[in-house]
Amino acid sequence: MVDKKTAPRRGCLFYGGLAAAVLLLLLLLGVLFGVSLANKMRRDFTDSQPVPLAAPRLAPADYGRLQQRIDTFRESIKYGRPTAPLELTADEINALIANDPDFQSIKGKLQVIIEGDQLKGQVSVSMAELGVPIFQDRYLNAQAVMDLRFNNEAVKIYPRQVMVKGKPIPEVYMAQIRKHNLGQAFNNDPRAGVAMEKLESIQIKNGRLVVTPKKN
Repeated sequence: MVDKKTAPRRGCLFYGGLAAAVLLLLLLLGVLFGVSLANKMRRDFTDSQPVPLAAPRLAPADYGRLQQRIDTFRESIKYGRPTAPLELTADEINALIANDPDFQSIKGKLQVIIEGDQLKGQVSVSMAELGVPIFQDRYLNAQAVMDLRFNNEAVKIYPRQVMVKGKPIPEVYMAQIRKHNLGQAFNNDPRAGVAMEKLESIQIKNGRLVVTPKKN
């Protein structure tokens, strides 16, 4: 357990967009569920209880070193110092979600999964939190496969597939969901915009989220 009284408050702009993107996806799904086939969607795609997500597998000492790496990377790109790409494993991202005060709103609701060059997310969230009163006593427990791109100094995250109870969300809904860039809210953040101007790429590669700065 990380000592939150002594751990400094963190806010890494490069993994925060991922969490925001998954929550935006859930919001879109909630809206769609609320406008059509309510009873069928309630039965087929929601549950009466949340699904516990696996605890992050990162020792306190490793978490401390992770925070130091993030701080060093942020300071380096801020002041234009040469630095190697920042690489984050799924376990490290999940540890940040579990311990960083900036991510308390999604703690226990999102687990990041990275398989090779593929980005996935396991989510468990109350439908009431998504603003869908008709399902206020239900939970959305889902797995999402997403495409992550970074070009023109903007993050682009598009859901490729969303699975609930082992079944894909119907294509009629996915066709609408895929039209939305789930990273847009991240792009609209002025602080993130300043940081992204100094980045060459953000990508999923060899089981890691890799953030590469521009060469000076």
